[in-house]
Amino acid sequence: MRIGNTELQPLTKFLLFANIAVFILVQMNSDLFIYLAAFFPGLDYFIPTQIITHMFMHEGLGHIFFNMFGLFIFGNFLERVLGSKKFGILYFVSGFGAYALHLASQYYDFYELNQYLAASSEPMTAAYFLKFVDYGVVEALLKSKGCTSILSPVVGASGCLYGLLAAFAYLFPNTELMLLFIPFPIKAKYFVPIMVGIDLFLGFNPVAMDNIAHFAHIGGALFGFLLVIFWNKYNKREFY
Repeated sequence: MRIGNTELQPLTKFLLFANIAVFILVQMNSDLFIYLAAFFPGLDYFIPTQIITHMFMHEGLGHIFFNMFGLFIFGNFLERVLGSKKFGILYFVSGFGAYALHLASQYYDFYELNQYLAASSEPMTAAYFLKFVDYGVVEALLKSKGCTSILSPVVGASGCLYGLLAAFAYLFPNTELMLLFIPFPIKAKYFVPIMVGIDLFLGFNPVAMDNIAHFAHIGGALFGFLLVIFWNKYNKREFY
């Protein structure tokens, strides 16, 4: 299959199709969201398959467009360079790494909530609080304590994409890329650290109405970067 002069690699083509198909299905039946998005394990909505299915979920047209555009540009290129097998491993290791770091941030919030509730006038565990207390009360307290990540399900292929970006920056550090909000090219070895740095700042300094899983982005980039370093440890290749 070709788009313009670009031939789509088989796994990239499958991933594009799968993400778009799931997006359309969820738009047709919004009840699927609760089964496919990844909820915090302390909530009743969580089921283990969400660890995989959330990577194929997207919240809106903008979300899926930018992720699929990135997959088309970087994924297709890396699959040609690495081969389908290594590319698939890179993609999903980055996705699982993204989920792992996001989950770690959720468990930190869960720990903070547990500490607060244990010291309150009516001590209770965070697990009991989340399961049996009125949802409005839970939401209000979590917002006041900055622990909203516990209630917010994570969706999207962004963690996978960040892993691809990090791998690309490692393999082709001097290739020039464009940020949408900066009108001049930036080398990949600077572009990716800038993106990760923004996520790191916003992860520790959340702003109102920001529903982006910043630590998932960081986790995806970290695991993707470490994986290509591991692959190239005994097989140094020329940089571009």
